Amino acid sequence: MNPRKEQQDLIKNPLPVSTVDFAACPSEQVLQNIAFLTGSIEETQLHINYLQRQLDQLKSRAIAENIKESAGFFLVETPGKKMRNAITNIEAFKTRFPDGYKCIRTQQATDIFDRFDFDTKNLEHSPIPITLADVKVGKDLVTEFVGYQLQKVSITVMKNSVGQRQIK
Repeated sequence: MNPRKEQQDLIKNPLPVSTVDFAACPSEQVLQNIAFLTGSIEETQLHINYLQRQLDQLKSRAIAENIKESAGFFLVETPGKKMRNAITNIEAFKTRFPDGYKCIRTQQATDIFDRFDFDTKNLEHSPIPITLADVKVGKDLVTEFVGYQLQKVSITVMKNSVGQRQIK
């Protein structure tokens, strides 16, 4: 098949998107491919979100209606990790475990003082929090001192309107 016939055939019978290597396109096709793939990803994500909601609803329904088996399929329930409850009734804990309570509070106080001592000894070499510097010195002065560091450049490809060129 010659290139012209192949091109006409591809227009009538395009390849499935999953078999196309979009990155191997010619330079004049790059922006169009970015726009196409961005739209495709957005559509696919919406479809995935829809399917996930349907799946969650069906799982909840299977549990609520106690459906354990159906047409050769069966439900397997795997319990998640058990998390112990926090000790919120301090007085009851203190009454039930007086020695343990004293030991725990002593250890907590020791840990707090140790962290304080460590932080105080290393304060001179620790970073200065930018938000604290902004409050104490002034955001404009601090920014003038440190400047800005570009974090990320993002691009968006948009289709030109008639007579307009939009680049973001």
